[in-house]
Amino acid sequence: MSSNRLVLGAALCSLGLSMGCSAAPADFDSSDLGETSQALTNTETLVAFRTVDGSHYLTAEGDGGSTISADRTRIQAWERFIIFDLDGGSLLSGDRIQIRHVSAAGETFWLTADSNGGGPGSVLRANRSLPQGWETFIVTQAGGGVVTGGSRVSLRAVTRPFYVSAERGGGLAGDGAVTVNRTVARDWEMFTLLFVTPAELCPYSDTLCLFEKANFGGARFNVRALDPSTGTCADLSDHAVRARSAVNTNSRTARLFPNADCTGHGIGISGLEPTLPLLPNGAFVF
Repeated sequence: MSSNRLVLGAALCSLGLSMGCSAAPADFDSSDLGETSQALTNTETLVAFRTVDGSHYLTAEGDGGSTISADRTRIQAWERFIIFDLDGGSLLSGDRIQIRHVSAAGETFWLTADSNGGGPGSVLRANRSLPQGWETFIVTQAGGGVVTGGSRVSLRAVTRPFYVSAERGGGLAGDGAVTVNRTVARDWEMFTLLFVTPAELCPYSDTLCLFEKANFGGARFNVRALDPSTGTCADLSDHAVRARSAVNTNSRTARLFPNADCTGHGIGISGLEPTLPLLPNGAFVF
C-alpha cells in the first residue's frame, strides 16, 4: 500500500475511515492536472432569502420549474439560489442581478417576474431556462454600498418599476405567495440576504466534499489526504462515489478526473461547484 493515504467516508459515518489510494509517480507535477474551473465565478454568490417575518425562506417549489413560495423554515437545497451580478465586481446596492436555482438533477431555472415583467398579476417563478429582461432585477439596500451576508435588500424588476413582495411578510405557499407588483419597497418587500458558505455545506477543514446530487444534495462523501504536504489520487470508482457537485474547503485546489488514476482532462475545484461538468472517477486531493 502506498504511503500516501486518504480519508474518505460517507457523511453518515465518521470522517476517520482510512483507505488506500494511488501514489503519484515520481515525475508527477500536481500543478499541471488539467484546467481549473469553478461554476461560481467572482460575480456569483450562493444565497438564501429570508422574509421579513424572520422565520421563513423563499423556496423553488418542485426543485425548480414552478413557482416560488415563502413558507420554508430552514435552508435546504430548494432554498438555495445563485445570484449573478451583471455589473461585475463586488455586489453593490443598485447592481443588476439575475437569480438562478439549480435542481438536484443539475437543471438551471432562472427566477422571473412572470406574466408581464412586473406589475398587477405578476408572480415570481423559477421556470426560465434563459435569462432575459423579465429575469433581471435591481438589488438595493438602505444607504447603498456593498451588499454582504445579512444585508436587508429589496429586488426590483428591471423591465417595469415593481418590487418583489413576500405576501403577508412570508409564510405563504403556492403561486402568488411571492409577487412582483409593489411600487414601493416596504416591509413585505424586504429580504435578509444570507450567504451560503463552503463551511456550511462541508463542515471539515482542508476537505473535498462530494455530493451525489447537484446543488450539494444527497449523500456526502468527504475526501482528504492524511498527509497534506503531498497530493494523492483517490480512486472514487473503487468506493462507488458518484458525485454531481462539490465543495473544497482546502486552500489548495482539488482536481477531479474522468479516470480513476487521475489522468485525462480534469477540472479544478476551489470553493463551491454546484454542478460538475463530468462524472469523476478520480480525485487529486491534499
